[in-house]
Formats: sequence, C-alpha cells, structure tokens
Amino acid sequence: MDVGGPPVREGSPSPSRPTGLPPSSHYCARCRSIAPGGATRTARIHKLVQELSIAPGADDTTLFTNVNGFKVDRAGRFWVFDQSTSSIFLFDAKGALVRHIGRRGGGPGEMTSDNGSVVLQGDRFAIWDAQNARISWFAQNGAFERSTVISKGFYTFGGLKTDRTGAVFITLPVVRNPDGRLGRLGLIEIRPDGSFGDTLTPPDLK
Repeated sequence: MDVGGPPVREGSPSPSRPTGLPPSSHYCARCRSIAPGGATRTARIHKLVQELSIAPGADDTTLFTNVNGFKVDRAGRFWVFDQSTSSIFLFDAKGALVRHIGRRGGGPGEMTSDNGSVVLQGDRFAIWDAQNARISWFAQNGAFERSTVISKGFYTFGGLKTDRTGAVFITLPVVRNPDGRLGRLGLIEIRPDGSFGDTLTPPDLK
C-alpha cells in the first residue's frame, strides 16, 4: 500500500524535515523520502505472508536437514534436494510428502550433488550431478527414467536450464582461451535421446 503523504516544500512548517537539504528538494514527512529537483517519491511497502511451511519435527530424521535447492512444478509440488542425504523429497502442493527419491551413491537413480535442476514438461524432473558426471531424469511420479553422461572436469551450481519449449540446456565452457584455460561459459542443449544439440555462445564484449 502507499503510505506517502504530500511532500513538504522548503519553508513549510515541518519539524521532522532534516536540516541541510537543498531548497529544491521535496521531503515526505510521513515516509521520510527525499526527492530532488521538484520530483516526488512515494514509499511502497510490501508485506510477506507465509502460505506454506514444510519442516520436519525436532525428532524426525526421515526428512531433509540441509536443503540445497528446490523447484516447484506446474501442479504446485515441491522437488527438494537434501544435500545431507543426496536425495530428493517430493511434496504435494499442501506440503505432504509424496515420495523420497534416490539416495547417496553412484547407481541408477542415486545422486551425490545438485549442480542444477529443472522441472520439465509433464511435471517431470531432471538434475545434474557433476560428481557422478551425469544428468538423471525422473518421471512425474518420481520414478527414475534414465541418465545422460556428462564429462567430468567442470561443475557449477544452477547449471541446468530449460526454456518455454521444454528444451534442456547445461552450462559448460564453450570457448577455450589460447593458453588452454577454460573460457566463456555457454549453454549446450541436451536432446531427449541424450545427445548434444545446439550451443549458445555469449558474445565477446571486450
């Protein structure tokens, strides 16, 4: 809501107006906002209201303890990656646990790290696990579908992206410096069959 009142001009009675302001400035006594050169400024206050809380009890060790990140799908469900167990907790839109997905390890459907995740079309899910050098793909119900091998040697966080068409991209170095060091990062498309598609290279702004 807007809480600003009319600005108080220089010379008007305003005991709360700070001293030393330029004569051309306006001062709002209610919102304590200063606007130079005859302009006015209105303070806008937004209040955050909690809608949902998902938290394990003090003696509950079955839920997450160290959230690395989460994504929300179109059904309002939460895909939460827990770093301490290297697993995913899938909650419905009301916060009820739907499924515990995976565990720490290197087998099919197992994970070690979360280097980026995306919600896919049909409320499926994909997560890049750089330590296991792969992307794991999960069905809408959380069942493991397949994995795509990604070469080791580079990792980042939040490195998996998707666009409005549902295409999936991974953030990787796409330009190498002449001395062999890693250069600029770009996006490489991961096709549904696991092969690499188009590469999006950022412009050189030097």
